[in-house]
Amino acid sequence: MATKVTAPITKITGTVYDGLGRGTQVWLSNRLRILGATPNHTSDYHPSKDTAPSSGDASSI
Repeated sequence: MATKVTAPITKITGTVYDGLGRGTQVWLSNRLRILGATPNHTSDYHPSKDTAPSSGDASSI
């Protein structure tokens, strides 16, 4: 699921969510997804197969 938000001063941000509603990619107003830019922030989630807590990775440009 992808969401686009336009602020009153026409700054556009976009977010992609996974099936559980967690944000996985974010584009800020300085990088436009529609033009093929890579996201400003990414997150990956790694569910655990046992009772240990799940882990995650995040990166920013």
